[in-house]
Amino acid sequence: PSHGDILRHNDYIVYESDVLRRIFCKPLIGAVAARLIGTPTVRLWSSTLIYKPPRADEQSNVVPWHADRHHWQTATSNDLMTAFIPMHDCDEDYGTLAILDGSHKWEELPAHEDDDPTRHFAERPAEALQSTGEALPRHNKTTIDRSRLRYAEGQVSVHHCCTYHSSGPNVAETTRLVITVRFQE
Repeated sequence: PSHGDILRHNDYIVYESDVLRRIFCKPLIGAVAARLIGTPTVRLWSSTLIYKPPRADEQSNVVPWHADRHHWQTATSNDLMTAFIPMHDCDEDYGTLAILDGSHKWEELPAHEDDDPTRHFAERPAEALQSTGEALPRHNKTTIDRSRLRYAEGQVSVHHCCTYHSSGPNVAETTRLVITVRFQE
């Protein structure tokens, strides 16, 4: 509360809520995740409730371009995926997910000289991340195909752990609530 109404992540929610654990640990969910990853079995890697308040002026509400794999250095596999599940209709006003199509196949950018790539993007210098959405396609000698996703309540998107994505500020009148669930081989 001392930080005010800012972007908040509540991690490992399936361990905190019996209801969510019963939902996300259903065999059907695991079977779908395994099929998408292309493996016979998967495990739930992590789960997060993301609260993004309706504050266009709040800098924490803008999530810079990043790939989830970067933050999962302890994972032993590159066969990881994230399911993005908004709890309501979600469009650009809510600061929805934007992805760089095909970026899961790209080579990463070299680290910025002042950057420590082991730190979470929220703790890294802004100049190390600001131009990623433009510099990454140039580095890979390709063009940007940026998709800003729109969701109806109940829809889910899934992206590979090496897919670069971001989200803008929430300029809607209400809070954006999203659950992310990550699976790995």
